[in-house]
Amino acid sequence: MRAMSAMKRAATETRTEMIKANWLAGLLALALFSNAQYQGWNLFGHEGSSQTARAVAGRGHHK
Repeated sequence: MRAMSAMKRAATETRTEMIKANWLAGLLALALFSNAQYQGWNLFGHEGSSQTARAVAGRGHHK
C-alpha cells in the first residue's frame, strides 16, 4: 500500500509541475504577443495588405 501511495503522490506532483509549466509558458507567450502588438509588429503585414486590395477590386465586378 505504501508503494502505491508514493506512486500516486509522485504522479500528482508531476502533474502539478506540468500545469505550472504550462501556465508559465502561456503567460510568456501572451506577454510576447502583447509586446509585439504594442510595438506594431505584424507577421502578416504584406499578405494582409495585398488581400484587402484584392477584396476591394473584387467588389467592383459584383453583380
